[in-house]
Amino acid sequence: MDSLQRWKTQYRFYRTFFLSTLKFSVLVSFLFASMGSITSFILYNGSIMDSVKLWFRLIPTVGLGFDYIYKELTHKEEYFFYYNQGISKYQLWIVTFIVMFICCNLLNQIIQLCIQALK
Repeated sequence: MDSLQRWKTQYRFYRTFFLSTLKFSVLVSFLFASMGSITSFILYNGSIMDSVKLWFRLIPTVGLGFDYIYKELTHKEEYFFYYNQGISKYQLWIVTFIVMFICCNLLNQIIQLCIQALK
């Protein structure tokens, strides 16, 4: 029973860290996707769906990258809180990347299916 309780506690810490990275990552990736969409519209006559695909690709990559830099510069002490619970900094970032990558790909696939269903 002790390992189950420890897993539940660690799950709450992973979720807290994930939610703390979500806002900044989505905002940064939206800004980069907007710049990419404007360029795409001007040069290649792109569609809105291209910008949505780009946004879902940028969230787990560019968004998390900028969030990592931001947290390394401003919230370095926050990692000690997680480390005291038995979670390393790299475990936090790897789990966050995996969850964000799966969620973004899943949302992208759902949107693609909805578009194909409406055609």
